[in-house]
Amino acid sequence: MSVDFTSAESIIQTYLAGYGLESLSGWALDTIRKNPQIDRATFETLLYDTAEFKARYPAFNELRQTGRGITVQDYQNYEKTMREAFQLWGIPQEMYGTPESIADLLRNDVSAAEASWRIEQAAQAAYSAPAEARDALSSMYGITPGGMVAYWLDPEKAQPILERQWAAAQIAGAGKRQQVGVDVAEAERLASLGITQAQADQGFSDVAQMRGLTTETGERVSEADLTAARFGTSQDATNKVERVRKGRVGQFQTGGGAAETQQGVSGLSKR
Repeated sequence: MSVDFTSAESIIQTYLAGYGLESLSGWALDTIRKNPQIDRATFETLLYDTAEFKARYPAFNELRQTGRGITVQDYQNYEKTMREAFQLWGIPQEMYGTPESIADLLRNDVSAAEASWRIEQAAQAAYSAPAEARDALSSMYGITPGGMVAYWLDPEKAQPILERQWAAAQIAGAGKRQQVGVDVAEAERLASLGITQAQADQGFSDVAQMRGLTTETGERVSEADLTAARFGTSQDATNKVERVRKGRVGQFQTGGGAAETQQGVSGLSKR
């Protein structure tokens, strides 16, 4: 060790480059100058105690202290495997590709093989979700498929934002399947009420059948009114829909537009 480090600064930089810690070259030279006979084991012990090393390899010292120590090379290989898996499925770097996030896996004794399996299972869950819900999640919140995989991989870490957004996206996706527009605020409001995807599917199917109330002359309602009335989120909307419905029924009974009126009445009767 002493021979290598007394030769030239370039040798030290090459050595530290293996750790990804070239910034410590000044510290290393100063350490060796103060103790030219320092051996490799002692030098590395000092290196492992630097703030830079701890930031780069957060779990390294903790693993050693608990009798689960691994080499720096093993640590780097683990990181490489994990980052490749994250990149494969498009998982956001800031969520799972940081030194600290990978350190958490090491601290919890999650092997690279097990972590890769978990990611694959999360990906299968994410990509098997309805396409409309995935599209809504992307358009409403800018969440990529990789962000969805990250949610399934560790729901607690993604809480509470991704969970709320995913629930809202499923509701918006249900509306899209019925060609009923749902804005972000309404989707989140319905999600906060505990509306499930199945309930949303049925509800928006009912709204679609009531779409006749949004057309023709005279008083009409909007799709937003129909949605609010169907799911009970606005008493004003409920009153308005009921008033227009009754008007259409009267119009139909006196010979008004049969097709449109029947559509409105039949749709509302499913509430």
